[in-house]
Order: sequence, then C-alpha cells, then structure tokens
Amino acid sequence: MSDISAIAAAYDQVAPWYDSWEWQTFWDRNEVPLVLAEVSRMGHAEHAVDLGMGTGRYVAALRAVGIDTFGIDISQEMVAIAARKLKSREHLLVGDLRSEALAPQLFQLAIAARVFCHVKDLISAFRAAANLVSQGGALIVTELDIDHEFERTRIPTPAGKFEIDTWKRSSGEVIRAAESAGWRFDRMLQARASDCAWLPSIPKLSSVDRDSDRAIFNVFSFRRD
Repeated sequence: MSDISAIAAAYDQVAPWYDSWEWQTFWDRNEVPLVLAEVSRMGHAEHAVDLGMGTGRYVAALRAVGIDTFGIDISQEMVAIAARKLKSREHLLVGDLRSEALAPQLFQLAIAARVFCHVKDLISAFRAAANLVSQGGALIVTELDIDHEFERTRIPTPAGKFEIDTWKRSSGEVIRAAESAGWRFDRMLQARASDCAWLPSIPKLSSVDRDSDRAIFNVFSFRRD
C-alpha cells in the first residue's frame, strides 16, 4: 500500500472520533485565529482551497468570511463528515493534492493546516499547491514545531490510539522546500504555550511544553509571484 493510501485508510478509521480529540479544541482556539489573521493580512481572495481539509474546519471558517472555498482530502470518511457539518457536499472532493478535479490556478489562496507533514516528498506538495494558486496568490501552511514532542500522529479511539505516519521538519526545511517549488517566503509566526488563548488541563495534551519558550506550532505564509 502506498504512503497516501495507508494514510487515507488510517484517517478513514479515526474519522468518527476526530472532532472529539482534545487537539481539535486546541487548534480551534489557538491556530484558527492566527490563520484567519494571516488570510486578512495577505489580501483579498475570492476563491480558496483547503488542502487536506479533514472535517472542514477551514472550509467553514473561510466561507464564514465570504471566501468561496473548496476542500479536498484523501479520506472519504473525513469528507463525508465535513459534508454533514457544512450541510452540503458542494466543492468538497476526495483526492490528494494533485487531483485533476481542481483546475490549475483557480485559487488566490490555499491553506495546508498540518497536512504536509503527512507527505513524504515535501517539495512535490508545495509544487502541487503552486499549480492550484494563481500568480500573486498566497499559501498558508501550519505545522507542529520540530521540537514539539511527537514522533507520529496518535489519535484516540475507543479501541486505543491510532498511529499515523508523520514527517517532522524544521522551519528551515519547510521554507527551503517551498522556495524550491517556486513560492516566496513571506513570514513565519511561532506559537508557544504563553501565546495560546486556551490550554487543556494536565495531563491532557501532556506533550505541550507549558514551562519554556519552545514553540508548539508554526504558521508559514508564502506568495506566488
């Protein structure tokens, strides 16, 4: 089974419990506001795409601010849940970043929230995103920081934690891969525990470092000149 097929199958398995995972509250409270602020700062976008949309968090958030947003994900079950939450299957697709169902250069904005860490060939992921975004458009990428204590994505289910392959990269590696694929680096925001609006009680999310300035996650912004 290919890496993509294995990851799709894994997310199909965990999809029913994904939104109840404690990390989802963490992302809603701490990551989403940073990403939406970057969307506003990067300028007007009429059409956007959420690459690896999961259960539709950013599709919903971007549509709420008036941006016509598509979503694509390799997991059929994740897309089905997103469609139920959004009350429509319109513009929600099952596929990987290279799907021919998305027209080249259709979008002025792409979001990739913690999805490129599941792609072994990072440069190919940035190239696929570049193919979808028009000249002058933007790409916003979020990833857990390389110093955050995790090796694989572990999602709790009634049968135990389900592990999914994850490739950790430094911020420098992310930026260099993007630039190799034709993106221009704009800026990076680091979010530490002290920056977060909400943290769960210990021991929930015990990997979160509450006592130092070590970053938990990063938000990268890129331009397509």
